Amino acid sequence: CLQAESLQSSTDWKKTTSEFITLQNEWKKLAPISRKDSEKMWKRFRTACDVFFEAKEKFYKTVETVQEENLKKKLQLIEKVENLTISEDSEDNLVILQELQKEWSEIGFIPLNQKEKIQNRFRDAISKKLEGLSIEDEKKKYFKYKVKMEMRVGRNIFDDGGNVINSLVVQTYLKRFPNGVGCTEILAGSGFTEHY
Repeated sequence: CLQAESLQSSTDWKKTTSEFITLQNEWKKLAPISRKDSEKMWKRFRTACDVFFEAKEKFYKTVETVQEENLKKKLQLIEKVENLTISEDSEDNLVILQELQKEWSEIGFIPLNQKEKIQNRFRDAISKKLEGLSIEDEKKKYFKYKVKMEMRVGRNIFDDGGNVINSLVVQTYLKRFPNGVGCTEILAGSGFTEHY
């Protein structure tokens, strides 16, 4: 009981769930004790288990709710990009697209089963708008790459001037996804000069 009670307020969901399952299995193997003591101990043990698992369930329901809200925000942002009217000033349009991309990366996580589909739709919408701009191909290439990197890493990694904010994030990404082809050339101009 004491072990279960010491774990009941933990928020390390994965580890503590495993520990509770182990405790429950151990409980079943214990030698019987008097009925009076058994019921009292079982009630304490069961209460500790219930407190933990109810808190865990509440936490994950909250996460699901937040992710669904984020999904709605990202879908609205995609529509905003798709419905964006391109003006004649390509530099202004690029600034608007950068602001929309920044807004995208600040929204937060969405349900995992929707992530790839939604990210691809956003990236395609941005690409279509970029193709309509009269700017240098290198700028288009850089912006598309920036969008792709930040979507994969899950946060802004470039400042407004195109400089890498946190090269450690980029290094970690490149180690995990060495197919970040073209990354070295693009990042070299941003003050990130390490090669992989």
